[in-house]
Amino acid sequence: MLEIKVEEKGNFPLLRLAGRFDGFGASVADKEFNHLAAQHAEPFWMLDFAEVEFLSSAGIRSLVVAAKRVKSKGGDLFLFGMNPDVMAVLEMAGLLRIFRAAGGEEEAYEQIQKASGVSPAALWRAPSGLDYLIKDAGAAAQVSHLDIWGEAAQAPSADCALISVRLSELGFSFGVGGFGGDRVQAAEALGLMITASCFAGVIPADGNNLPDFIAAKKPDETPLFIISGASLAGAPQKMAELPAQKPTTFEILKNDLRAYCDAVGAANLPLGFILLAEVPEVAGAYYAHSADLKAGRLKSVALPERGVFLIVGMIPESGKTTPDALRAVGAFFKDAAMPDVGDDPAEIALHEFIGEGPEQILYPAEESKILRARIWLYPLQSIRPAAQKRLQIEWVNPPCGADIPDEWDMIIRRLYEGSSRVLLKKLSGGFTATTFSAVSCDAEGRRMLPTVCKIGSLANIGSEENACRNYVQKYILNNGAVILGSASQGRWAGITYNFLGVSGPESRLVWLREHFMSRPIEEFLPLFDRLFTNILKPWYGQPRWEPLRLFAEHTPSAILFPRLLEHAVSEMGVSLDEKNIDFPELKTTLPNPYYVLKHIYPKRAEEQTLWYSGITHGDLNLQNVLLDERENIYVIDFSETALRNIVSDFARLEAIMLIELPRMESGDDLQPLLEYAQGLLRQRSLSDEPAFDYRGGDPMVKKCHAVIRRLRHYADVTTLFETSMIPYWMALLQWTLPVASYIGIHDLRKRLALCISALACRNIL
Repeated sequence: MLEIKVEEKGNFPLLRLAGRFDGFGASVADKEFNHLAAQHAEPFWMLDFAEVEFLSSAGIRSLVVAAKRVKSKGGDLFLFGMNPDVMAVLEMAGLLRIFRAAGGEEEAYEQIQKASGVSPAALWRAPSGLDYLIKDAGAAAQVSHLDIWGEAAQAPSADCALISVRLSELGFSFGVGGFGGDRVQAAEALGLMITASCFAGVIPADGNNLPDFIAAKKPDETPLFIISGASLAGAPQKMAELPAQKPTTFEILKNDLRAYCDAVGAANLPLGFILLAEVPEVAGAYYAHSADLKAGRLKSVALPERGVFLIVGMIPESGKTTPDALRAVGAFFKDAAMPDVGDDPAEIALHEFIGEGPEQILYPAEESKILRARIWLYPLQSIRPAAQKRLQIEWVNPPCGADIPDEWDMIIRRLYEGSSRVLLKKLSGGFTATTFSAVSCDAEGRRMLPTVCKIGSLANIGSEENACRNYVQKYILNNGAVILGSASQGRWAGITYNFLGVSGPESRLVWLREHFMSRPIEEFLPLFDRLFTNILKPWYGQPRWEPLRLFAEHTPSAILFPRLLEHAVSEMGVSLDEKNIDFPELKTTLPNPYYVLKHIYPKRAEEQTLWYSGITHGDLNLQNVLLDERENIYVIDFSETALRNIVSDFARLEAIMLIELPRMESGDDLQPLLEYAQGLLRQRSLSDEPAFDYRGGDPMVKKCHAVIRRLRHYADVTTLFETSMIPYWMALLQWTLPVASYIGIHDLRKRLALCISALACRNIL
């Protein structure tokens, strides 16, 4: 049950609530609120929620009704003392934009004193004879600008380039644009567009005259495309109220507003405005067809219907005319009631129009009738290109050429919100996602710490985030990748990493591969040891003995390699139904690995083997381990990280050392590598020394062999007293079999991979 005690603090009502603010509690509150409103003239109320245990939807409705009541009298509700559960309910309902929330009683009292002390609206008689009530909007010291999108000097045209933008970037705006998942879709439905915080409306020039709209709960994630137009930046300085008098027109109202600004010393400033007007009818013009948009030809319309007209636009300095590209745009809401509460236009848009579709979107006619209105005024200090405030994205060797997907652009803008510039350089490697090194600058141009940005599919980035939470943050405390942020758009998602230990903005991060290729093996192996025996030791140092389905676990991914068997036939010339393959290079016949994959793997998928499992990276290679100038090591790309066969990562790296790194220019390079691989795969125990039967002249093979020795030693250590090589061969096959699907790899390397796979299959059958 809800109990309410009414006190006074200063001249303000203080209501102390205790108990459950549920359906019955709401009925109690409604009676108390009605009584207080009738007995107390003060419209600013303080509500103490310290003893409120529960807040339901019925309680929220009661608060909203009370808020509208006091706001209609120029007041407000100030809530304080909410417990975390009640605060969470208010946040989820979006009501902290309606109510004022304070941390405690004194803070609420200080806020209410300031709010109630705002100077009352002053009556101003315009040259037209109309009376306006004008007051400060609370942002007198804030500078406002008009941000120009596209070509403001020319009329909008379907030939103009589309600009991808988020609804949150536009705020209140007007112009020509369209909706769609990408610019191709948006280009098919271009027309007049208006946005208002979380609302956007477009009337496509497609001949149907049917407005479309978006009511966005997350404007930051809502994509739009704009050809030309403008958006209001900053906050309104004045709010003007035109009470119901004799009907006026849109033209007269604009002239009155211009006259007011001239009278208060803003004659040399253009004026941005948001107009909410009650109208008896609506008149204006729009682009009916795409050809009309291209030709700048308008179709007039008049609707003899009552409603509310939301108009966003600008009024030029006295004596100047408005460019066609900056004509105000309005959204007409048929039969809508004029909101009587709220001084924040974004708040009104959120709660009054979020679920309402406009009847029409158009350029308002100058003669449009207005019964009463509320106007927010933005004296504009400048008219500037919108690009000046937007994040400047610079791509070095962009992965998609010049056509960066619009979704990527929006993801980058969200990930680097607050930066003025970001330079993205594609890092080599990456099969399931694209990775960039990123250097960003703050608003003042200062370089910030380097980051790595990764963009991939929703599933890929989602797996990465989950793996970081479950397997990285809990185990790798130092030199681990720290996720700074993530964002998604359409079918894409992105993630940014920073790294514990990076010394500053000038730090340079390079792949482990660069160290391997450029340094003597004697210098490289200590780095390798640190990676496995120090940084990743919490993974590999805690194996668990349990049954594993090795054939199922090490079947190459059907997601990554959906046409693997098809490629085995077309790229390697292998029959999927022949059990064996002749290798004349080795004067032997070996099992056909793709026959084994097609026929044997499915049959043995449920077969269990007692073996060690543990956390493994899942795709550990030389190009997802980074080092800074101090040789701090950072591991990234955790989308495949999971519990599996503990030796998987070691075998994965061995596949790289065997197939990708040795020289392969002719058959003369292949033959000694086949003999070398044959010797390596004779090993029967993890504790045995890997054979080095190489007669070729490539020094890289010796370097790779030193790493392979280390990898098999790690595998031997992590498996304690178990020495079977079969789980190692199974993990190796998971990465040698897919070479058939690799693009741009030499046929001789594919032959080498085929032979290694066949040798491994002989060992496991």
